[in-house]
Amino acid sequence: SAHESGGLPLATELATNSLELGSGEISGGLQTRLLAAHLAEDRAAGEKLLDADTFPEADPQATAQTCEELGLYARAIRLHPSADEVGRLICESAVDVSTAVEAIGRMG
Repeated sequence: SAHESGGLPLATELATNSLELGSGEISGGLQTRLLAAHLAEDRAAGEKLLDADTFPEADPQATAQTCEELGLYARAIRLHPSADEVGRLICESAVDVSTAVEAIGRMG
């Protein structure tokens, strides 16, 4: 698989170099898939990529869904563009109050 052969690190390096150099457009779909792959393989590394906004064109809704599937509810709440989804996640997950308040404030 790509993971075993080092494909994910190589793909990420190529994508980030291309973005940093402005030498090519990396599609939002590819950025979304790379981010999801990182989150699934190594949550801490994936969250660092999120914090650094390494993939700015990644689809926030798809990324939020990936985070939710992995149990990263606070991260999913911060990413979700939909007020209904944020409300659902706040109700269904045991996130802390400050995360919920921040998400609600962002919606206002």
